[in-house]
Amino acid sequence: MGLIESFASAVAEAVAGAAVPWVVEVVEETGSTNSDLMARVRAGECSDYAVMVGLAQTGGRGRLARGWSTPPGLGVAVSMMFPLDIDPSGWGLVPLATGVAVARALGDLGVGARLKWPNDVLVSGRKIAGILVEATPRAAVAGVGINVAQTGEDLADVGGTSVAIELAAETTREAVVAAVLRRMGEVVTTMRTAAGREALLGAYRELSDTIGREVRVWLGERDWTDGRATGVADDGRLLVETGGEVRAFAAGDVVHLR
Repeated sequence: MGLIESFASAVAEAVAGAAVPWVVEVVEETGSTNSDLMARVRAGECSDYAVMVGLAQTGGRGRLARGWSTPPGLGVAVSMMFPLDIDPSGWGLVPLATGVAVARALGDLGVGARLKWPNDVLVSGRKIAGILVEATPRAAVAGVGINVAQTGEDLADVGGTSVAIELAAETTREAVVAAVLRRMGEVVTTMRTAAGREALLGAYRELSDTIGREVRVWLGERDWTDGRATGVADDGRLLVETGGEVRAFAAGDVVHLR
């Protein structure tokens, strides 16, 4: 059995009892797992709960068109499709709920993670994973790029961290993907009710590394707002106290100032 087949088999076996029936496909390399899966969704060629795992990714996307690469053998990119069968007013919570799932999955592996609004996963202030959620009226695709086996030297230029660095022990990429899928299955199920979405929002607030900090919210290259992050609204917007008033941001690139 080759690498791709054995990887897919190991993950499928590990998530056989997940809350939703994930269907896992593994590719050795791709430009972007999110782009590939979204193209299938838009073409009507994607089954519910399809998962694409990229063992190497060359054209991943982050916020503000930033790239997110997944080096061969070191990181993993996983994109998960699921029906967006919730009220549209709750769609803004999907990226935050995905962050909760990833943080919980890393916790299951022994890595204590926190969340930077809206889509970064941090350990001691250093980025270990990034999230990008895209949606159509029918479905969402949640993509996660996770640093798994990188060393400090590998990440020196970006100041990030990895599962291997945090645990000082080997953890397979299969185990990381399986942990994310198990936790994401729980989140997808929980999001379907108003009470569940409220619970996930509470969990996000507890895991937030942004609330209570002085922040800078970038809205463009020359447009930013400085202030103190005071909370996350019920619709997922970041609340920032600035100039004696509280502003709500639905999007933006956040920098923790201290």
